[in-house]
Amino acid sequence: MSSNLLKIRSSTFKLPPPISGWPTPWLDIHEVEHYLLPILRDHQWRVNFVTKAQRPVPTLEKRYNFNKGPSALTFMRDVIDIANAENHHPTSLQYGEDSPHVSLGIRTHSAKIPPPVMTYLLDHIRPETDPPTKSRYQGITLRDIRFALLVDQCFETYHKNGDAGVLDVDASSNEVPPFTEVEPLLRHLLSHL
Repeated sequence: MSSNLLKIRSSTFKLPPPISGWPTPWLDIHEVEHYLLPILRDHQWRVNFVTKAQRPVPTLEKRYNFNKGPSALTFMRDVIDIANAENHHPTSLQYGEDSPHVSLGIRTHSAKIPPPVMTYLLDHIRPETDPPTKSRYQGITLRDIRFALLVDQCFETYHKNGDAGVLDVDASSNEVPPFTEVEPLLRHLLSHL
């Protein structure tokens, strides 16, 4: 059995409760400590920054490997069912046929920026040419954490049935540093909120 799956099963933090209302706030420092850092460390999720409107947008990403293509396609349907039940849809959901896998990306499109971050953006991110004009900006929220954990729980059932391969970080995210390199940066950034 994969040590990655053992980590998922031994994880002790709880699923965040369902989130109601919009916009959903960005993660606060407690939520980063309690939810984001553990899923990066123990569940092999990655934070990748994609460019949207010339700004970096954090996105949670993961790749799920399968032994056979039909299982991967069924898993994709299960992810869509989770999305519909949670009223929160993935940013990307892709199937790879060569070695059957599903790649998933999640972020909240209408996340509410905390006031200290908005102040920082106004002071430091090209305010004269590209001012942030609204307090909503795509980011990672508890909706994304909850969604990620629900998908991980779903994937675990495929592994128990012998349909899933070893968990793997998406090959397209090779430029993303390992968690041990990201954690100090995240903690530094959060200390300024």
